[in-house]
Amino acid sequence: MLELYQFEECPHSQKVRQRLSDWGIDYILRNVPRDLEKRTQLMKVSGQAKVPTLVDSDRERILGGDENAILAYLIEFYKPPEPVEEPSSPGDAAPGEDPSFPEEGTGNQNKTNFKGYA
Repeated sequence: MLELYQFEECPHSQKVRQRLSDWGIDYILRNVPRDLEKRTQLMKVSGQAKVPTLVDSDRERILGGDENAILAYLIEFYKPPEPVEEPSSPGDAAPGEDPSFPEEGTGNQNKTNFKGYA
């Protein structure tokens, strides 16, 4: 399980929170006081008081005080795979285009008897 120690106004913590959210990664958010001296729980867990601090209990890793190191770690172990786009065939319709089927007329228009493609 991932735990992120942070405080809301910290821009470095915000970058990590945003990435975790973008990738749909579950984590526990641990808010710490702004005052470094009052971060006793974070000190007990990680041995330091800097945020953001990521604790990964599944891999027994603690990354503290460096959002770039945390983001690199998340990319390596948690980033979901990018969706693979299938190459389109030359005969495929352009994205967003509907196939051209005769429409049923209204009023005085003639109806077309459409049986599909042969």
